[in-house]
Amino acid sequence: DALLDGVWWPTAGSDADFWKIRVPAFRRWLQTQPESHIVAVGHGGFFEAMTGGRKLENCETYELPLEALPTRTVLVDMDGVLCDFEGQFLRCWREAHPAAEWLPMEQRRSHYVDLDPSGVYDTARSHAVITSPGFYETMPPIEGAITALTQIDALDGVHVCICTAPFGNGKIAEQCEAEKRAWVESNLGKDWLAPSKFICVKDKTGVPGDLLIDDKPEPSKHWKHKKVAKPTWKHVLFTQPFNVDDPACKGKPRLACWPNWEQVILPLIRDL
Repeated sequence: DALLDGVWWPTAGSDADFWKIRVPAFRRWLQTQPESHIVAVGHGGFFEAMTGGRKLENCETYELPLEALPTRTVLVDMDGVLCDFEGQFLRCWREAHPAAEWLPMEQRRSHYVDLDPSGVYDTARSHAVITSPGFYETMPPIEGAITALTQIDALDGVHVCICTAPFGNGKIAEQCEAEKRAWVESNLGKDWLAPSKFICVKDKTGVPGDLLIDDKPEPSKHWKHKKVAKPTWKHVLFTQPFNVDDPACKGKPRLACWPNWEQVILPLIRDL
């Protein structure tokens, strides 16, 4: 990292990886300044992370109130983003229909399983699998999702809200939402069920936010009526096999996996 006239400047490389690069770099820089009087200004939680919790005699710190930060809202989808919907569906399908044809996840080419061009999953049986008791509640988390979600939510000036759509209508949708809530409580805790942290709604275009992390190629459009609404949020595509080559995804920012969230999400938040 660059040192200029007694000021430490984070570089493009350090900004891309806060914990692995910036924090160690800042600590190393502090160690080279034993005789200097350092004035540091930042937001709450910044200094504890940067100094490892140590009190620095030569470092005068000023923490800005969180109210001074503009709040950015990051909306995060559940199925296929936080929860492994694809893996859960394939396991349940093969258990329910051991003699039936099935499609490897890597070959899926449609967001909706029963609309996959392969024709492997018919609507009646696929919907029966998806609406079976416990399907949503027992989905395993996608690797790194829980850790990444809590880390993003801990960023100063950032508010994370789960924004998911229930499957079906009426009682089926109610069951789906109840199971999604149970999943959230089990994996993230009750605090994440507050109205400001969890939204279950069919149409996400009306939900205010700055970013929406979603695996659906066009979350602002429904397959039934094709109507496209203009949301306030920018779509960040979470990679799944069915959206890799979808023309609707061309040019959109893409998060390939949760362990890489800092490289993708931090620059997007900074540019808001």
